[in-house]
Amino acid sequence: MPAKRVLSILMILIVLLVSSSCNDNRYAKDMVDNAYDSIVQYDSKSLYDSFSARLKKNKGLKDDLDSFMSEIEKLDLSFEDAVIEYSAGGESKDYHFGKITRWGGEAIIESIIGADNAQYTIHISYIAINESDESKVGLFSIRLYEEGNKNEEDEYGLLLEIGENSGEYLFVNRLIKTKPLQ
Repeated sequence: MPAKRVLSILMILIVLLVSSSCNDNRYAKDMVDNAYDSIVQYDSKSLYDSFSARLKKNKGLKDDLDSFMSEIEKLDLSFEDAVIEYSAGGESKDYHFGKITRWGGEAIIESIIGADNAQYTIHISYIAINESDESKVGLFSIRLYEEGNKNEEDEYGLLLEIGENSGEYLFVNRLIKTKPLQ
C-alpha cells in the first residue's frame, strides 16, 4: 500500500511540473505574439508595455520606440506571409531542484517582404522567468535584419535594434545613424 501512495504522489508532482512548464511556454508565446501584433499595427505604446521593467527605466526608450516603429512603417513591410519561429534563436534555462528559475529565448519572424521586394526578419529576445530579478522579465531586444544586406558594420544585415545588448541600453538605426544611449 505505501508503494502505491508514493507512486501517486510522484505522478501528481510530474503532472504539476509539466503543467507549470506549459504555462511558462504559453507566457513566452503570448509575449512574442503581443510584440508581433504591436509591430504589425505600428503600436509603439503596446510594444513599450511588453519591455522589461529594467529597460523601461531608460528615459529614451519611448521616443526610440517611436523612431523604431516609424522606420519600420517607412519600409512598408508586408507581414502577409510572415512566419514566427518561437524558439528559432535558441533558449536558455536555469534550474534549481528541478524548477526553472531563469528562462529566456529568441523568436524569429521570417518571410517579411518590403515594398522594394527585399526580405526581412525580426528577432525578438525575451526573458520569461527570472526569479532572482523580476525587473528583467519581458522583452529585452528587438532587431530588424534585411536578408542579403551585409555591410561593413554588420555581416548579418542589421538595420534596426532597440533594447539591451551586452548589459547596455541602445538604439541602433543603420537606416540613418547609430545612436548609443546612456
